[in-house]
Amino acid sequence: MENEDIMKTYIHNFVGPILVEYTKWIIEESRRRGLKKIYFLARDGYLLCDIAKKICKENNLDIDCRYLYCSRFSLRLASFHILEREAMFNLLFASAKHLSLQVVLERAGLTEKEIKNFAFALGVENLNERLSEDEFDRVTKKLKSDNVFIDKALKNSKEVYQNTLHYFKQEKVFEGDFIIADSGWIGSMQKSFSKLLTYAGYNGNILGYYFGLYTKTNKDYGQFFTYYFSYNKGLKRKIMFNNNLFEIMLSANHGTTLGYKKIDEKFVPILKEETEEFFQFVNKQIYEIRQYLTSNADLNLKDFTLKKSRKKCYKKIKKCMVYPSKDQLKLLSTINFCDDPSDCYRIPLCDKSLTKELKKQLLVCRVLKSVFGVGNSTPLFWKYGIIRYLSKPFQILYRTDAFLQEFLISIIKRFR
Repeated sequence: MENEDIMKTYIHNFVGPILVEYTKWIIEESRRRGLKKIYFLARDGYLLCDIAKKICKENNLDIDCRYLYCSRFSLRLASFHILEREAMFNLLFASAKHLSLQVVLERAGLTEKEIKNFAFALGVENLNERLSEDEFDRVTKKLKSDNVFIDKALKNSKEVYQNTLHYFKQEKVFEGDFIIADSGWIGSMQKSFSKLLTYAGYNGNILGYYFGLYTKTNKDYGQFFTYYFSYNKGLKRKIMFNNNLFEIMLSANHGTTLGYKKIDEKFVPILKEETEEFFQFVNKQIYEIRQYLTSNADLNLKDFTLKKSRKKCYKKIKKCMVYPSKDQLKLLSTINFCDDPSDCYRIPLCDKSLTKELKKQLLVCRVLKSVFGVGNSTPLFWKYGIIRYLSKPFQILYRTDAFLQEFLISIIKRFR
């Protein structure tokens, strides 16, 4: 089967129906609560906003669905100067799958020249090389006491903050209560969003709607609602899910938001450049999803219930995320992924060469590494996909181990 046919089958059978069900829930909740404004946050909200507008049109609903350019990077950078020093450090030096000095310094909004100067001063030759735990501790300790680095981060933050407020006011963010919709995971976007708006004098209500959340939420930053799972609900659904693959399903055809600038009396986003290879896949995916929406998508809310919707999604998610076909692997093996707000590196989502890393990811190996510091492993963004490259007996072994790990992690988080 050609890649175009594989893409069409994958989108029409899995991606399209999953995204439509999730968006139906957001619109139904907005209608039920009488809220007339939804901000779909970039970049994961790009397709969701498209779908939401079609659902509203299909059901004659007067709901203002807006796409808001922002990112974890832009919101965090804009908030550094309003945070306590330790809170700022927690964001600057947060963990990631591939934590290099480039990643850390880009989070502070530094220029390439400034990044190279700091790398030289820190004695780091390869900016993009993944830092070991010891090297990361050494680097962060020095940066925390480096007043030049701190001053630059704070200066960049203040500049980004002012333009962020102008953009938000232009998009009517300060006018009444509203919903923000995103993919989810830990609620950091809403936290940063809320802090910025509160600091600027906003006193309305923010309701966050997410596909899923892995951690507890804080009511100080508004209300949080989940469609598919939360930290203490939907354990079975959570185990049979991969958030990285879901983010690929939501890909937008533009780079991450770095900040904002004024052009002809209007504030517009500053977007990071993306590779042409990535856009080729994304544009094909967007085209097929829009084709699905105009052909056989069920956009009617008349018989919508959350229970039925989740059940429908569970079957499709289990099939495409945990038990993918060889055709699906062929399609998705071309994709590289980044899990960091800086978006400054790319690692394959699934590749046959990564199967050698699976052994290092077994529960017993991870326990040994945690207790004794034994072994080192490459981050795997879609373990279930990589497992599919193995022979069937080994697929069963590694998939069972992955289920067990997800179960234990969820239980531990639930009782923390």
